[in-house]
Amino acid sequence: MALKNGKNLVWFPEGERALEGKLLQFKPGIGMLVEKLAVPVVPVFLEGTAEALPPGRYWPVRHQNKSDIW
Repeated sequence: MALKNGKNLVWFPEGERALEGKLLQFKPGIGMLVEKLAVPVVPVFLEGTAEALPPGRYWPVRHQNKSDIW
């Protein structure tokens, strides 16, 4: 297992992407994993993923960052 070997794991808690780019309901998998393995978790919010990787695309698309925080 990646975590036991000291590797990082990126987990998308919804388990799939919504075609509209909206956040879906979280599935219980990540909570069970964290509880059982007692590993540190760093929450991250990724904005613009629907534009960067639209449905049907296999490679990301460059686009202008629309966020005011940067």
